[in-house]
Amino acid sequence: MLPTILLKPLYHRGKENIAVYFNYSNDLSAIIKKIKDVRWSRTHSCWYLPLTKGHYLALKAAVQEVATINAKALKQYLEQRKALVPVATATGNPPIATIRKATARRLLEFPLSTANLEAFTTFQEQLQLKGYSPSTLKTYSNEFYQLLKLLGNVAVRDLTVEQIRKYILYCIQKEGLHEFTIHSRINAIKLQKA
Repeated sequence: MLPTILLKPLYHRGKENIAVYFNYSNDLSAIIKKIKDVRWSRTHSCWYLPLTKGHYLALKAAVQEVATINAKALKQYLEQRKALVPVATATGNPPIATIRKATARRLLEFPLSTANLEAFTTFQEQLQLKGYSPSTLKTYSNEFYQLLKLLGNVAVRDLTVEQIRKYILYCIQKEGLHEFTIHSRINAIKLQKA
């Protein structure tokens, strides 16, 4: 049976990377070391390389005869990044590298469940169909994301009116959010329910 290499997203040294984890093997380590741009991270105790399609394909080709690859976590991250980066770039102000940095950190810390990622993507499409400005799209999407990250694996579509009321009270009492932000969160929830 071939050993399994686990690929995960890794934000390290200011960049998005692919973290490469496997049970130690001299042979496998020797193969990994030969891949272009691969580095060892003492902090994370893993090999890593830049998060690009080319680097992924090079890794896959290098180990195809000696190991199997589990890229589920990496694919989940990329799907979520694909959904979130367009919202972050909607205003066009910060450079894409800055946006990716913030988005990468957010996604690594608080990945969305499959159901909530789908709800988030649908929400963004609804806002675009309604003709909202890029700035409004970004504001409402960010506020809706705050709810989704708090929900974890609970699907947003299953929320009751009482749970939404408790969430708004939580935002006011525990997070101490300003009136403008509270109104933006309420409007985002209303738009999602529409």
